[in-house]
Amino acid sequence: MTFARALERARSRIADYASAVFLPQVPGTLHSNWPDLLRRKSISKLFFHRLKRALYLRATGQDRRLVPKIPQATRRILWVYLGMPQLGDSIMDRSARTLFAGAHFKVDLYSVENIASLYRKDPFFSATYSDANALNFDQYDFVLLESLSWKCMRFKARHLPRQPFLALQGYYYGPEFNRLEFGYNAVAH
Repeated sequence: MTFARALERARSRIADYASAVFLPQVPGTLHSNWPDLLRRKSISKLFFHRLKRALYLRATGQDRRLVPKIPQATRRILWVYLGMPQLGDSIMDRSARTLFAGAHFKVDLYSVENIASLYRKDPFFSATYSDANALNFDQYDFVLLESLSWKCMRFKARHLPRQPFLALQGYYYGPEFNRLEFGYNAVAH
């Protein structure tokens, strides 16, 4: 193999790895501005954005806990939402919670106070928390992270290190996207 071909192959692998940052890893249609993101950010920056998070997961042992789907035996889920504390984004991101109606498990929500207070009487959440000290972490057998943001990953590693989890948005970060479409696609998947 020539050097030029090896270099091109390496670039292709880097681009594939980085694509999880700007292309959602769940099926379905998603309207977003990812082409604009690629004009503003280099593939190498997106590659390192994903790599840093993957290394953190590995260093904390959480990479072995990350699963693609909620296991059938799951009975109690803690949904950790520590993204931007904007009510509009939260409403769109949480809209897919309706898909949990009639599920064989209960879902509690943990978020910052202004988001948690919005869902305190929500029929799709069994309980809503904004204070980690009020939680009994032993009752949860699964964790649903909104994303692999630093806040979510640190919370998971600190409070629920042994529980399996998935991150709805995964490494996806950067583009403006239709949060309703994404939420329904991710939860349905």
